[in-house]
Amino acid sequence: MSQQVCFRHPNTTARRKCYRCGKPICKNCTLKASHHFFCSRRCHWNFIAVSALTAARKQWRRYPRHMKHFISVVVSARWLVRALPILALLGFMGFQFFQMQKLDRNMRHLQRQLHYFQNLDSRIDQPPEPTQNAPIAANVNIISPADNAMVRKAPVSIIGEAPDRFVLVLMKNDRPVQATVPQEQVFRFELASPDWGQNEWLIKAIDPEGGIQLMDTVRFYYMDPGLAERMRDFHRGVRDQKRLALTFDGGAMNNAAGPILDILRQFGIRSTFFLTGRFIRNYPDLTRRIVAEGHEVGNHTWDHPRLTTFAQNRRHDLLPGMTRERFQEQLRRTAKLFQQVTGQEMAPFWRAPYGEQNAVLRRWAAELGYRHIGWTNGSNLKESMDTMDWVSDPTSSAYQSSVEILQHLLAIADRDSGWGAAGGVILMHLGSQRKEDPVFVILPDFITAMRARGYEFVTISDLVRPPRS
Repeated sequence: MSQQVCFRHPNTTARRKCYRCGKPICKNCTLKASHHFFCSRRCHWNFIAVSALTAARKQWRRYPRHMKHFISVVVSARWLVRALPILALLGFMGFQFFQMQKLDRNMRHLQRQLHYFQNLDSRIDQPPEPTQNAPIAANVNIISPADNAMVRKAPVSIIGEAPDRFVLVLMKNDRPVQATVPQEQVFRFELASPDWGQNEWLIKAIDPEGGIQLMDTVRFYYMDPGLAERMRDFHRGVRDQKRLALTFDGGAMNNAAGPILDILRQFGIRSTFFLTGRFIRNYPDLTRRIVAEGHEVGNHTWDHPRLTTFAQNRRHDLLPGMTRERFQEQLRRTAKLFQQVTGQEMAPFWRAPYGEQNAVLRRWAAELGYRHIGWTNGSNLKESMDTMDWVSDPTSSAYQSSVEILQHLLAIADRDSGWGAAGGVILMHLGSQRKEDPVFVILPDFITAMRARGYEFVTISDLVRPPRS
C-alpha cells in the first residue's frame, strides 16, 4: 500500500488527514483545534459553522414537540402557541449569530497576536514550488555551549540552528526570557547574567501555524572566576608581612567617630569604614569627612538587619524571609545613597551585621561585586582582634576595660616572635553606649606601640592585594 504525501509538501509523507476536507497533511501542516486536526483555519471555521447549524437543526426538531403541550395548557390562544416556536427559533438564531460574531472577533484577535511571530499571508495555504522552497524541519540543533559544558565568561551565547520561519523562545522556570527569529537558519541568545552554578534553559518553537512545541534543553555550568574569588570570606591577609588594618563599623551611633578621625589624621593612617545606609543618611557631613580624609568606605547594609538564625540556634542558616532580592536591595540602596552624598563609589567590600553570613549571602553579594570582610579570629577569644568595644555592661563576661583591650591586642602581636598580628583585621565601632572608659582612647598608644614593633597600618584594599616582593 503506497504512502500518501502532503498536498502542500509533495516530498513529505502525510501523517494524517484534515477532519473537514480530508486532504492528506504532514506534521508541519497540522492544526490541532476543537479536538480534531485540520489543514488550515478555513477548514476549522467551516467545521464550527457546520456544527452550529447542525445543533440548530436538532434543536428545531425537538423544540415544538417539547414545548407545544406546555404552552397550550398555560396559554389557550392558538396564535400564541403557533408564534412561540417561531420566536424561539429567531431567538436561538440571534444567539448563534452573536456567538459566531464573538468567535470571529476572537479569531481575528488571535491572528493579530500571531502575526508578529508568524508573518502570515495568503501564501501559507498554497503549496510551495519544489524548486525554490524546502520542507520546514522542526528540529533545533544547539551548537554552543556543549551539553553540561563549563562556562567561565559572561555574557553566555546560546547559538544553534533552526528553520527561518520558526520563532524561538528561551524559557526559564516556565517564563519566557527572550525571543528571536533565525537568520539564515542560525539563531543566537545572549545571557548577560546566567545563574551561578548549574543552568538549565528550555527552547520552545512557534511554528507557522501557531503551534508551540518543546525543541531542546540547554544545560551548562557557569563559574565566573571573579565571582568565585569574591565569594571567599576574607578575615586575614598574608602572614609574612607586618601589615594590619584598622576597620570601623558605623551602624546607628557616631559618638566616637569624631575623635577616631582626629586620631587617624594625627598619625596619618588610612582605614576602612563600613557604614550602613541609615548612618550615611543621618550623618552626611561625617560621611563626607571620612571620604575627604582618604579613608575607604565599604557596605554595611541599609539598616543592620539579622541575616541568619544565629541568634536563635547558634547556626548561620539563612533567616526565613531573607530573599536574594531583599538582601541585594540592602546593598544597592546603601551604595546609591553613598554615591549621592559623596559623589564616589563604595569600595567593593561589605561586612555582615553581627558577623552573620554564609555562602549563600556571600554569593548574592558577589553578584553585585562585593566581597565579604570579616575580622581576624583565632581558635579562641584570646586570639580574636574584635575589640568588643560595643559591650557597655561592666558586669558582662565580655566586658573589658580599654587598658585590658590594649594589652590583649599587643599580646597577640607579640606572639610568634612578634609576627602574631601580621595580616590582621581589627574591628572597632564608631559608636558605643559606654558612658565611661571608651575604647577609642587606646588608639594613640596602640598605633605607637605597633609601629615600634615594625607594623604598618593599611586599608582593606591594600591588605587584600599585598604588594609584590
